[in-house]
Amino acid sequence: MDLSALRADRALVSCLAEVHGEDALLAGPDGERLPALYRRLSMRDPDSLLGTLKADNRVFPDNSPELRALQASCPKLWNGPTYVLRGFEDDGERLSCAEGRYFDAVTTCFELRSELKRAVATWPGDPARAWQAMPRRRALLDGRAGGAANDWLWRGDGRSASLSISCLLVVAEHAGHCWGVARRADDVGDDPGLHHVVPSMAFQPQADAPAGGYSIRDRLLRELAEELFGLNEGADWRDLAPLRDLLGRLERGDARLRVTGLAMNLEDLRPEILTLLLVSDPNWLASYRNTMRLCRIEYAVGETGLAPLEPWRSSGLERSMPEAFRRGRGTVSGSACVALGGPVLAEWLNAGG
Repeated sequence: MDLSALRADRALVSCLAEVHGEDALLAGPDGERLPALYRRLSMRDPDSLLGTLKADNRVFPDNSPELRALQASCPKLWNGPTYVLRGFEDDGERLSCAEGRYFDAVTTCFELRSELKRAVATWPGDPARAWQAMPRRRALLDGRAGGAANDWLWRGDGRSASLSISCLLVVAEHAGHCWGVARRADDVGDDPGLHHVVPSMAFQPQADAPAGGYSIRDRLLRELAEELFGLNEGADWRDLAPLRDLLGRLERGDARLRVTGLAMNLEDLRPEILTLLLVSDPNWLASYRNTMRLCRIEYAVGETGLAPLEPWRSSGLERSMPEAFRRGRGTVSGSACVALGGPVLAEWLNAGG
């Protein structure tokens, strides 16, 4: 990343810190502040995070400059169904969700991101003036700042806060461990050209899935089958040999899946469910590595999807951000997934897992 882009990234974080408080921003393993709020969690059953699915009758703009630009530049764009954040259940732990549409997220959340980046580019050294150049964001927060603004954002009000899922996939091999990471294709709608953890996905309904697809675990495993093993759209991921094998390992305990936290991307005010999947038996990778085929729709040609876990070996695991995410080369949600999943991964590996 060139120095001008790095300065722009720092200016954006500085501007957000003025509104949300620097201490509230997620600290990456290298100590740098990321433009995200976070909630640390540790849930052995990912679906225990989900509350009852509710109706959402809100109406959002049906067009916007951001949507028109995306439609012109990204032929893959479609108005698919999404799950959106509507706050927390009364227990304060489980997510309250509703069904939305992707274009609603574009005309609300994506517009907020564009406004933020334009303002920061115009006033990179003056957070106060940049803030005044963001009328949509100021209207949304309605005078809230600091903790009041941060708490309010988790309610999902004022926008179609579509949920995503990121997975920190770590797989044992006979020489150590490797992890899922790849550079996103240059023609995708979100974060083109940046590195992201693999698998990652929108959390969205699936008509052919049990309960309509309202399951973090099933959505994650399906995306793993699609992004790393080339599963065709509409096919049943449970019929794929590596996924059947993985399901058995999850039941036996030589693979583990856990929610490690929630991140709120302050660029577009969309939430991300952060998960960690560790496959501790190297025989799984040895058996299926030759069948892996990274999804070319999402990721750049030439990417393999798995990389050696060199930057995180031994005690450096909790402190060192992998090179792919340093100096602004990675996505915010991917960095958050690494930051919140790293300590849990270190605990598992140090325990011999």
